[in-house]
Parts: sequence; C-alpha cells; structure tokens
Amino acid sequence: MKNFLIKSAIAIGSILLVIFFLQFFLSWYTNHGEKNPVPDFSGLSFEEAERIAEDHDLRISIRDSVYDEKKPKNAVIEQDPEAGSFVKSNRMVYLRMNSLPTPLIEMPDLANPDKVLTLRQATATIEALGLVLGKVIERPDIAENAVLEQRYDGKIIEAGTKIKKGSVIDLVIGTGFEMDESVGVPDLVGLSLEEAQILMESSGLKIGSMFFSGKINDSASCIVTKQMPEYKPDAIIKKGSSINISLKP
Repeated sequence: MKNFLIKSAIAIGSILLVIFFLQFFLSWYTNHGEKNPVPDFSGLSFEEAERIAEDHDLRISIRDSVYDEKKPKNAVIEQDPEAGSFVKSNRMVYLRMNSLPTPLIEMPDLANPDKVLTLRQATATIEALGLVLGKVIERPDIAENAVLEQRYDGKIIEAGTKIKKGSVIDLVIGTGFEMDESVGVPDLVGLSLEEAQILMESSGLKIGSMFFSGKINDSASCIVTKQMPEYKPDAIIKKGSSINISLKP
C-alpha cells in the first residue's frame, strides 16, 4: 500500500511537471518575437533606417513618397507600425519618405533669331532636358516651321530662366507666307498685353519693343496706351512685321 501511494504520488508529480513544462513552452513559443520594439525612424534617410532595422531584426519598405518643404528632405516622415510598438522579429515596417524637391534646370534658347531652330529640333532639345512639349501655336511668318517664341504658363519665358524639370513648354512656330502679303494695322490701344498678343498673332504680326511706365506687378495685365505704327482704318502692314507698344499698369 505504501509503495502504491509513493508510485501514485510520483506519477501525479510527473504529470504536473509535464503540464507545467508544456504551458511554459507554449507560452514562450506563442510570444516568441512579440517583444521586439519598433525603433523611431523619423528624420532618418532610408539607408540609416535600414541599418537600424537590421539591428532590431526588422525589415523596412517605402510605401510612398511625398514632398513637404517644412520637413527634412529625403527622410522618413511616417511609419507603420508606429515607434514603440512591439512586433515579431522579421516584421516589415512601412515608411513614408519626404522626397527631394524637383530639380531646376535652365530654360534653353529655342527662339533665338540668330540660330533658328525647327519644331523638330526644339522638341528634341525640350525632351533631352526633361521638359515636356505642350501646345504648338502657329503664326503666319516668313520663317516657316521655325520657333518664334517659347512660352511657359501662357507667358514668354526668357532663356536661362530656372524652371522645374518636367515643366510644360508651349512653342509658337511660323507657318510661312508670301512676302508681299499685307494686313490691316490692328487697334491695340486699350487692350491688355495678353489681348494684344492674341490679336497680333491672329493677324500674322509680332509685338516689337515694349515700353512700360509706372510700377509693374503683372505685365500681362498692363494696358496698351500707344502703338507705332498707329491704327488707322485704311492703314496696312506686311505680315511678319512688328508693332511697338507703350503700356501702363
């Protein structure tokens, strides 16, 4: 009887010991890797974040990129999971990066009268610099298929002006006409510079010298006060000619 009790106690103890170890193992296995804290990647470059992630047995991936001029450039601005979270080992952490600003380039001189470019040549130059060809506007001019003006955002842009890569550039090209073809002198007085440019283009003419008076904030909205040659009902001028204008705000 005594031996039976001893054997029973040993058996019960063994069973309890097995149960204890099973519970401990399951708890350890279930929670294995759950105590790995996610570091704070904010303000770090991707390379820096990658090194820290490796030290914490984590992986990182860029989910998307935005541009915020108020935050560090080429750096992490958000992460998922958040810093301080506890995750399993080898967990992927997704990052949102603040990208670098769009690079600036110098606007080329596509409308240089001393070095005339065809539409094809100008298009090749635009694409090579990372710009985008927009509208091609035709204007009667003796220089057929030659670039007469280069425009950005609806306004003439001077060569050397800094613009963002990927900007859209419109070109005005000549369509050609007979040298003796004439048109009436348009009445530009009272029109804005922008309106005068549209009227001149439709007439196959060009704006020559521009003389401004007063403080100019937006040249496109200035008003034409005088033109040379002057408008007269019976006055004519050859296509391709220029008209000089005076403007005020």
